[in-house]
Amino acid sequence: MALGDPPVRCPELIGREPELAALIAHLDSVIADRGRTVLLEGEAGLGKTALLRRLLDRARESDNRVLIGECVEVEALRPFGPLVQMLRSAHRVLPSGALERSVRAVAPVLMRLLPELGRAEFEADPTQPSERYRIHESFASLFHDLARRTPLVLAIEDLQWADEATLELVPLLASRLREDRILLLGTYRGEALPDAARVESALAEMDRGHLAHRMHLRRLDLGQTASLIKGALGLDRAPADLVEAVHQRCEGNPFFIEEVLRALAEGGDLVYEDRTWHTVRSSNDLAIPASVRLALQRRANTLFADERRALDVAAVIGQRFDFDLLQSVSGLDEPTLISALRALTAAQLILDEAGPDGDHRFAFAHALTRDAVLAQMLERERRALHGRVAVALEARGDAPGRHEDLAYHFDHAGDTSRAAHHHDVAGREALRAFAFVGALRHFERVVELARPSAPPSTDAQLQLAHAAFMSNDVPRAVVAAGEAIRLAGSAGDPERTAEALIAAAQYHWTLGNTTTQIELIERARSLLEPLGDSASLASLYASLAGRAADRDDPRESLALAEAALAMARRTDNWRAQVSALEWLGAAKAAGGREDAVDCGRAGVEMALAHGLVSDAQAAYVQLAATMEMAGSSPTEASALREERIAHARRHGYRPAQLIGLESALATSTGDWDAAIRLVAEIPHDTIWAANPKALLALIVTARDGPERGLPLMAEPLKKFDAAAPMLQWRDAAVVTACRFALLAGDSRSALDHAEKLAGVLEDGSPLSGRSHTAICALIAARRLEDGDSLARWITFSSAETGNGRISHVRARRAMARAERAARDGDLDLAIASAGECSEHLAAPILQPWIFVPGVFVHQRRAELLQQRGGRGDRDAAAAEIAIDVPYLRRAKATWLLAQLRDWARERGLPFPAEERPPSPGPAAGGQLTSREREVAILVARGRSNREIAEQLLISERTAEGHVERVRNKLGFRSRAQVAAWVVETMPGSQHPEDR
Repeated sequence: MALGDPPVRCPELIGREPELAALIAHLDSVIADRGRTVLLEGEAGLGKTALLRRLLDRARESDNRVLIGECVEVEALRPFGPLVQMLRSAHRVLPSGALERSVRAVAPVLMRLLPELGRAEFEADPTQPSERYRIHESFASLFHDLARRTPLVLAIEDLQWADEATLELVPLLASRLREDRILLLGTYRGEALPDAARVESALAEMDRGHLAHRMHLRRLDLGQTASLIKGALGLDRAPADLVEAVHQRCEGNPFFIEEVLRALAEGGDLVYEDRTWHTVRSSNDLAIPASVRLALQRRANTLFADERRALDVAAVIGQRFDFDLLQSVSGLDEPTLISALRALTAAQLILDEAGPDGDHRFAFAHALTRDAVLAQMLERERRALHGRVAVALEARGDAPGRHEDLAYHFDHAGDTSRAAHHHDVAGREALRAFAFVGALRHFERVVELARPSAPPSTDAQLQLAHAAFMSNDVPRAVVAAGEAIRLAGSAGDPERTAEALIAAAQYHWTLGNTTTQIELIERARSLLEPLGDSASLASLYASLAGRAADRDDPRESLALAEAALAMARRTDNWRAQVSALEWLGAAKAAGGREDAVDCGRAGVEMALAHGLVSDAQAAYVQLAATMEMAGSSPTEASALREERIAHARRHGYRPAQLIGLESALATSTGDWDAAIRLVAEIPHDTIWAANPKALLALIVTARDGPERGLPLMAEPLKKFDAAAPMLQWRDAAVVTACRFALLAGDSRSALDHAEKLAGVLEDGSPLSGRSHTAICALIAARRLEDGDSLARWITFSSAETGNGRISHVRARRAMARAERAARDGDLDLAIASAGECSEHLAAPILQPWIFVPGVFVHQRRAELLQQRGGRGDRDAAAAEIAIDVPYLRRAKATWLLAQLRDWARERGLPFPAEERPPSPGPAAGGQLTSREREVAILVARGRSNREIAEQLLISERTAEGHVERVRNKLGFRSRAQVAAWVVETMPGSQHPEDR
């Protein structure tokens, strides 16, 4: 190929017209409506990048913002590599300062990945696995903010080389950005590759959620090959024999076709004469390479020595490389290197990617080009060059991603000690960037690189355990922590042994192995106490205070919390202070102390002040429990819940407990489809999945019947049983089984399960399960007409020795009064007490409202009203049943609705019709005053006029007038219609504290 000959390159995109048209249609839909995700799949060389770039050009022409990130094999451990590229490119795409303002406003945690934007707000390093979601939420929030004014196109190339953090993020972005004008594009190779399971897992997740449109690129047919050859060589018509020969060898791979043509040109089989290309021999005599690798290697073999030296060194550096590093490692002087790079660019082996900021960077034209160059080098040659690259990078000082690069190159150079050091530093940086799986890979490599003469340290195993825990690989964390315990014990280091024991205890507790957890904690305590004050012992005492609370031993919990707080203050252990304040507040609340809530609030404020995100969330949960025990109002509890959720969203934090709360809240508002989706998001190997899984079993039963729900009970009950040494989970197993049995209509089983909690009702626990179990037992005994059991449960449930400030305790006692009064013939008191039970059940503090036993308390009150048979009681009974019907219809609880309908029919009660309630007109709801809307909500919650008056601090006559005006404005005749309208137009408002 002579100097001055035109490049062999087809300017047109051949054979991709249908795919380009489909992509443009997706782009147009995003511009006009809502977001979507499209994935381009095809083997190497089929033109995924060319097709993508053509679409991105079209997007820019339409004034859309385009951000591109590329994954390369060398950077597979760099956290969120392509996303960070996108954000750095945003400086060129967005108005000046726009990116910085958005990051600081909605995603400040991303400043950890973009230090050039300045220092992030003070924030402690992540300590819980669920903190990975903080950075996920931050990316989603940032892209949502950037797309508010102008549609956004996000393109990620070569997902098969993406780091684990990116692969974990992409499905979330595909899900979360569907309502925004954002087109998310991804390309990946379809052929089998090392670690293919990583990308396949992400693809499978998107398939399950129907989150992405997939497009598969196929090879060119013979006619398309002819068109490509014609365009690449600038011919009016491509010779048929050349087309046939090239197509037979290249099998329609566009990249291979162009590389073959270039190899033929550089080998002299194609010559440029008279302003056109000619073959100098027949197609049968053409030396066409057998593979794309051979084609590339044949071309590389024609290079001069300096050009080949530059190419070899560049291949070892990576897919992208800069001039200064290449010069340092290659040893070529600047004029020689410039000449070599110019030749390599002219040969279309590399691309010049110099930016406007003077950054002299280059890239291989295709990943296959670099692969071909590396394949020709000797292993010893590659290792030596990796070593030189690493030394050159080390001399440069700190830079983003420096330690990942150094770990990679020292590893491939065989320098195990320096590779282990940089893997360790890179792992710690990955943890700070929430790239937990990437951190795990680094720490695993640290352990693997240890030699028999120098085994891995206790610290290395603890780091590996922590990274595994943060990656939700808790079994792996248990193994590494066990090895750390062994190493520290062998070294005779009690403090490090205790640290490993405490870590292992946390991991076992997460898996529900509470017996082992308790044993490990006690071993750690026996090692630490003889050593005197320490931050570790303060943390241990705080943990033991929590375990004492779980055992329902508030005195022990109070003593341990006070000891933990004092020692934590002496050792400046902020986390232990937060935890100690949590349990101190709970213990004081159990003892009726007035300052209990103040202690819990102090724990929250300390966590917030010191940037302890996961600790703050735990403190919020415990403060809610303390408020429950202290008798705080539902309004205060609702405000706290909103504050907690706002804090979590601000920091992009979604632990399993919070997702469980979200699923329970969705259930309480009747959005059971959302609840089911949320349950699926919770990692299945954690104990925190058990309660949401039990809730899922109730939902499926209410929708499809017990035979469908029963199999779903096995998993949560197994988890509860495994965690049974902890009182909370032992109770949960009983509560779950009792609720399910009552819902399924098996009153005898419900009663049998409840007996396991009969002796522990008045313990003052903030958890509602025991009280709900008692209410279920009362209803079950009544259904069975089991007078002895009913009498026993009335006695159990009405005892006044416990904490009467707790809402569910008041509900339990009210139900006991109702059943005692009904037994004694005082139906007025029975009806009033059953209504009081419903009221307390609908105003929880710690845990959201749940339809079991609430629905059956309404059913029981309707039964009592019908039994009394006074004037208006039949209508009141029908209204009582109607309270739950709109909620259950919204929830699509078909089976339970059928059971209630049959029950009403048997008693001659009307059941609300299937059609929507009569519409008062679109503007009618807006005609209600704020007080009238409040009254409507209370009507929906089954309140009488007297009860409305008491709650709103007005006269009963005024309350009656408000109810009458609400009915008149909405055009309704009955309270039941008002209740149905509230549920339809204000979902969840019948339980406003749970929103």
